[in-house]
Amino acid sequence: MILVGFWAAGSAASAESFDPANCVAVSDQGLTAGAHRGTIPAAGVTDCLVLPTPAGARLDIWLPAYSTLDDVLDVDVVDADGTVLCHDWCDRLTGPTPYRILVSASKASDYQLTVQRTDQIAGCAELPQGAIGTTVGATATFSAARFGTCYAIPPDRHATSEIITAAPAGRSASSVWTAVYDSTGEGICGGYLESFDVAVAHCRLAAGQAYTVAVVGRPLDTSFRISRKDSSAAGADCRTPASTVVGGAPSADDVTAVDDVHCYRLTGGESDSFWTSVRDGTVEYAVFDAAGQQVADCSLMHPCRLTGSTEYRVFVWPASSTLPKSYLLDTWKLGRPGQTPAECPTVADPARQAPITGTLGGTSNAVCRTVPVDGGTKFQVRVTGTPYVYLFNHTGPSSQTAGYCRQDGVWSCALTGVRGDALLVISPRRTSADVPFRAEFDCDPAPCGTTPSPVTLTAVAPASAPNSGPVTLTLTGTGFTAGDTVRLTRTGSAAIPATVTGVSDDGTRLTAQANLTSVASGVWGVTAGSAGLANGLTVTAAPLKLVKAPAISGTVRVGATVRAVGAAWSPAAGALAYRWRADGVAIRGATGSTYAIPAALRGKRLSVTVTAKLANRADTAAASAAVAVGYGAAPAATKKPKITGTVKAGRTVKVSVGAWSPRADTYRYEWRLNGKVIKGATAASLKLKKSWAGKKLTVVVIAKRAGHYDGRAVAAAVKIKR
Repeated sequence: MILVGFWAAGSAASAESFDPANCVAVSDQGLTAGAHRGTIPAAGVTDCLVLPTPAGARLDIWLPAYSTLDDVLDVDVVDADGTVLCHDWCDRLTGPTPYRILVSASKASDYQLTVQRTDQIAGCAELPQGAIGTTVGATATFSAARFGTCYAIPPDRHATSEIITAAPAGRSASSVWTAVYDSTGEGICGGYLESFDVAVAHCRLAAGQAYTVAVVGRPLDTSFRISRKDSSAAGADCRTPASTVVGGAPSADDVTAVDDVHCYRLTGGESDSFWTSVRDGTVEYAVFDAAGQQVADCSLMHPCRLTGSTEYRVFVWPASSTLPKSYLLDTWKLGRPGQTPAECPTVADPARQAPITGTLGGTSNAVCRTVPVDGGTKFQVRVTGTPYVYLFNHTGPSSQTAGYCRQDGVWSCALTGVRGDALLVISPRRTSADVPFRAEFDCDPAPCGTTPSPVTLTAVAPASAPNSGPVTLTLTGTGFTAGDTVRLTRTGSAAIPATVTGVSDDGTRLTAQANLTSVASGVWGVTAGSAGLANGLTVTAAPLKLVKAPAISGTVRVGATVRAVGAAWSPAAGALAYRWRADGVAIRGATGSTYAIPAALRGKRLSVTVTAKLANRADTAAASAAVAVGYGAAPAATKKPKITGTVKAGRTVKVSVGAWSPRADTYRYEWRLNGKVIKGATAASLKLKKSWAGKKLTVVVIAKRAGHYDGRAVAAAVKIKR
């Protein structure tokens, strides 16, 4: 860990620590400005560093990665009153400014530290995004004067899920720490690297938000390769596994660069189970489901069982910078409840199963058997050779093997609380060589199976559920097993299958998950095996989930036509209905996706309510923000006004208003003599005075239209004759 100790804030620091003469100004952009270097001459002496950081900011203070200074230095951040706010990490700076960093040590020490305001990281070079299987990235170089740097991830150039890797470049080796911050300064993911290791961070990124990658190492002449890759379901460039048959050929490959990441994609039904295993300790791997969630139990120690998703992405990368790395990836489909693979023949009673002999490797990498289990089944497998024995069941979420152990060459296998078929798999753990073996079976204590109890169903909980997604049902009765088929039934509707997720040890309680998304509302029957309950579950119509509120597109002013846009729901609506409102009151007849704004609405606040409709779901309405209706565009003269008549002293002239678009309701006139307004001359005609002879006459026509700005046009000037 590269951060110094984290202690409770609130204590007061010594007054002399705050004398400005004792404080040195330090940048809060240390990732780009460089580290601060100082010396504590003796124990009990405190260095004071003054910060430019404002109140409300977030702050991180780093010592060199895995530094021995962690055990020597104390670092406090204090406000202007001397109150200790935090130590190496400040979520929000409070209290009066300026803030200071107080550095003390238990013995005389030279030190370096990098100070960074994480909610405002400036000057970082962009970290380019590469595809899975490529080595696009950047090289971070450290020295005695710099042990930190940063990279920008622009808001419009990242995926919703990315892998960030850090590894030594060339033959240099050191330690490094990476962290990804969002625009608010919150750390969302990161990784640690020691010596020649490769650090990998799996980051979920929000669309449209910028991020920053902080890289902190040691003040040594070292370089690191930093890269990011699209690991999202839509963007990851994943390969198809070599085989999904139990015991089939593994996907064999090499990783040849420190920032090389490989991806494999598995697809199937939500109730399908898969086996994944990497048979090599020189690489690491992780598995993500269709929703982007990491399957936490998958590791190099044991195979992993995957279930509950329609897709899995398996990522493989080098465990260290010593290259190349070779690996074998097994990806086998284990079937689903009530349906086991053809490669796994059923063993009615393991105690009577004849010994199995053979060689694992080449085209056969596993031996599989289907074992019926009932509640607390236990048995032993005695194996000669070096393969491992695993026992899987088809109930519950993704997990490692259900149970195994080894003692004196005997594997004791047990499944508690499981009824139905389990899979017994014998496979090599971390080898590509041929493995001869012999397996003999015994029950523990005896025999393995019992007579099943009759199935009854007396209650279902909950009694009702919305049709907005999956629901977990708890069935009460007798004789339940993991192999029971659970369904929801209703006359005139297709049956809804439910996946069994668990059964109690005594078979009196069963849990199952059914997807009710958009099924017909009403009363449904529930069946489990041969038992049923006619009024088992009432399904209610659920509203749709609003994804994006509607908005008004266009200029909201008189005479304009605006449109309702942007409204989105999940699942998507089948049809949309519209209702336009002025000052919250529905506008009669305004029920289309567009609306032409009349003059009567000038100054009122216009909004639109969009109602989503989908079969079997409740109508769901959402309103846009209200926008004030502005004046419409001023009428414009398409044909200029003109002075008509004999322009001579003592005569009367008139003005032709010309043509206007949009059409004006009324007109007003301003007659001008030599450019000056003639007082009182506001009619469409004007009698010319003798004193005006020889002067220039013009007129401004002002076009007025309700709810619009006034339009203006000037007639060409004419000279008044005597």
